[in-house]
Amino acid sequence: SYEEISVMLGADVSSAEVVSGSDSHGGFHGDGERYMEFQFEDDTFENTIQKDNTWHALPVKEAPIEALLYGKTIGEITYGPYFQKEFPRVEKGYYFFYDRHGESADPFDASKVLGRSSLNVTVALYDAEQDTLYFAELDT
Repeated sequence: SYEEISVMLGADVSSAEVVSGSDSHGGFHGDGERYMEFQFEDDTFENTIQKDNTWHALPVKEAPIEALLYGKTIGEITYGPYFQKEFPRVEKGYYFFYDRHGESADPFDASKVLGRSSLNVTVALYDAEQDTLYFAELDT
């Protein structure tokens, strides 16, 4: 729902149009992936997330988040990408990460994500040039 996603991201998405969406949850233990793409009419969403310290300017600076979204080789191990839906490489904008795993001590810290046997994460990318939000949740 708009309200649930707005609360998670710390910014209201209700003014956006849903361009595409899918949800494969419902498998074993509720595993699956939810993906949504939102189109905004103006910069209101961007103005809100610019002031929020849970959103970070692109490009993605954290290796675990880059691995989740696009795949990354760290040392001799290649991780990801973990999402079935391919995220665009956004040049100008912001990204958001939230670790919903039960073992997470700090939900905004991605450093331990790749060392777990399961993932429960929320990520979002905001493309400031296109006023487009890409939102996804992954539960494995």
